[in-house]
Amino acid sequence: MDSEIIKETECIVISYTNSLINKYKENKIMRDDYVHVLLFFLEIVDIPIIGKLQSKIKEVIIGILEEIKRDLYEKNYSYLYYAGMENGIGRLAFSLEIFSEKIHNIPNFESYIGELLEIGVGESIDNANLEEVQAYNYDLIYGIAGVLYYSLNTHKIKEKTIYNMINFLVELYRIKSHDWGSIIRYHIEKDKLLLADEKVKYPKGCINFGLAHGIIAPLIALAKAKKYGYNVKGINATISGLRQLYEKYSVRDMNILKYPTMLSVEDYFSNTVSKDSITYNAGWCYGNAGIVRGLMKVSYYLNDNNNYQYYKKELLSIINQELDNYNFDLPIVCHGYASVLSIQISAFRESRDKSFLITRERNMRQTIISHRNCIFNDEYTNDYSILSGESGTILTLINGIYLSKEYPKLLMID
Repeated sequence: MDSEIIKETECIVISYTNSLINKYKENKIMRDDYVHVLLFFLEIVDIPIIGKLQSKIKEVIIGILEEIKRDLYEKNYSYLYYAGMENGIGRLAFSLEIFSEKIHNIPNFESYIGELLEIGVGESIDNANLEEVQAYNYDLIYGIAGVLYYSLNTHKIKEKTIYNMINFLVELYRIKSHDWGSIIRYHIEKDKLLLADEKVKYPKGCINFGLAHGIIAPLIALAKAKKYGYNVKGINATISGLRQLYEKYSVRDMNILKYPTMLSVEDYFSNTVSKDSITYNAGWCYGNAGIVRGLMKVSYYLNDNNNYQYYKKELLSIINQELDNYNFDLPIVCHGYASVLSIQISAFRESRDKSFLITRERNMRQTIISHRNCIFNDEYTNDYSILSGESGTILTLINGIYLSKEYPKLLMID
């Protein structure tokens, strides 16, 4: 690893960590951001470069947890709402597992938070309209797929809840009827789309293909569940059907594998992909790097070595292409340089193929440059989330050095 990159990363980490510690002590961190700040500090508490800051970081970690416990006891915890694994109770559950591993075990508190997460899952499933599903019902960020993926690695979630989540994701592959034809329930109706321009572009609704809000997250989670022995009725057909959609609607652009971000109903029935719907960057959320990494993981969970090698090769082509072809203008994990960096490190950790590290230093340099260009942007620096904020970029740079961080598990790229 280039010494200048390590030195620059150390400088960024120390400066940001000191600033975040001071903000917490001065009560400038909102309760809504506690789970994000907690995870950041838990990820860095044991890395060598923080040195003497370790004790201060532990004080903040303990302080945040004590405040959360007090708020729970006083029933003043609206900020710990259910929002999948991206925020609230799900993010706290994930962080507590790291806390138990790195600092000390708190089984009773972990179990209690797990119970709250299960309540949220149950309400989410009960309140979902299977005929008019919304992305946040099933997706990676806010939905059932993200929680299921996490739950398969923990003993804090009951088997019954896991089966309920699997059945929910399987049910969404069933067919629903419209006057214009029949389509899987993963199809999102026009009035359930979030953005006004999406409603204009997709008057009959669409199927989301991205990793953040699309059908690949349920596919990954179900493939993982199958590997772990959950042979629920319909799971094989759902996995096979969703995989076929990604095969059927893939395209090549300058020999790079790409997919639609959202597939229109018209394209669905004509077996085509409109040019204006093709992935426009190599990012995590809607980009081809996120999708191909997801398909690589599906193949891994299904012990499908032929497709694993195929998607590995395609991912290497995406990652090792020219920087300009990434089409990024931000450093962030969601759709910036940190997304490719996170994906290539995770793919290396799984496959041990050093080809994934060929552009690591180049991508770290570019992430640092892009980060420096954003440090006066309040929207960036005041966002403590992994996906969109400064802390996610910095965690990615740390991961670039140590190759050992936990946050990729939340993004289904680990």
